[in-house]
Amino acid sequence: MDHQTLLSRVLKQPDYVQKLNTSNWQALISQAYSTDTICKLAQLIYTDSLKKYIPDSIHWHFKSALILTESHQIDVNICMDKIIKSLSGVGIKPILLKGAAYQASSLKAGKGRIFNDVDFYIPKDKLNTIEQILLWSGWSYGEISNYDMAYYKEWAHELPPLSHSSPCLTIDVHHNLIPVTSRITIPIEKLEQEANISADPRFKILSTRDMILHSAVHLFLGEEFENSFRDLNDIYFLLEEALDTQPKFIESLKSRAKELNIEFILEYCLSQINYFYGSLPGINQPEIKVKNKITDKLFNIVLDPEYKLSQKSALLYKVANFMLFVRAHYLKMPLNILLKHTLHKWRAGEKSPQTHG
Repeated sequence: MDHQTLLSRVLKQPDYVQKLNTSNWQALISQAYSTDTICKLAQLIYTDSLKKYIPDSIHWHFKSALILTESHQIDVNICMDKIIKSLSGVGIKPILLKGAAYQASSLKAGKGRIFNDVDFYIPKDKLNTIEQILLWSGWSYGEISNYDMAYYKEWAHELPPLSHSSPCLTIDVHHNLIPVTSRITIPIEKLEQEANISADPRFKILSTRDMILHSAVHLFLGEEFENSFRDLNDIYFLLEEALDTQPKFIESLKSRAKELNIEFILEYCLSQINYFYGSLPGINQPEIKVKNKITDKLFNIVLDPEYKLSQKSALLYKVANFMLFVRAHYLKMPLNILLKHTLHKWRAGEKSPQTHG
């Protein structure tokens, strides 16, 4: 049984706004802000055919969101120019990931997608060279402890976030899609082999199915869920766009997930897509066999903007977040490393370094 929230229903079917009353509009705006999808929503419904259904008191939200989207695109372009300028002599095309990849590919998922950093992948054997070139080119790590630097270098799947000396988005340089300590191993070379040149020819992007699977890995192995609904919505639009031209895309996606040893992650992903957006061609809820039904239910809760905003559900929402936080660390770190890391952070009174998938 699906559970389309007001927000997921409108994102899937923008003309549904014709049926909204004042109370619905307030709820929709609240859900969009809480999930960081207000700019996406503005792109879909603040159009010549639909804006007449928007109450006068609501218009400013969408006007502001469209201005923010234009400004953000300029920031992204500046950051990408700086990356290419820094790496111009290396002869490597970085593989863009997540939000930057969606925008560079002119995908529907990228329209109105706001992000704080540009993620890209570099092969592990080129990482030290790329790191030094970036540091020589005005990028820096800022303040970071020796322990946290070692954490990134030894256990993480990326370098610490890098900022430029001039105004620019931060960048996350990945050498894998999941931490090297993870109980799950993804043969990263297979993703490299299927990578394509993006609409911006200076960069590469993952194949569509690998793009979806990477987003699913980031979401369903993640330990933080502040923007989890936004990330699920990305996957929904990627699936919808792929299915428009490839009716049997889901079969190909399942085959690829099996090849990459992440079938169980895809099952959770398809289950949540069905739950929040209803069925898509090739996704039949009874055929989805999630690894753990309790975990699936926990994802129902943390992904739901209605739970996130409801005071009545606040405790349940926090408990679900905590349980999935523990699960993520269990999957990403062997017990001996997890205990060592937790003990160090407890003594130091710090939070774990935050990684971005």
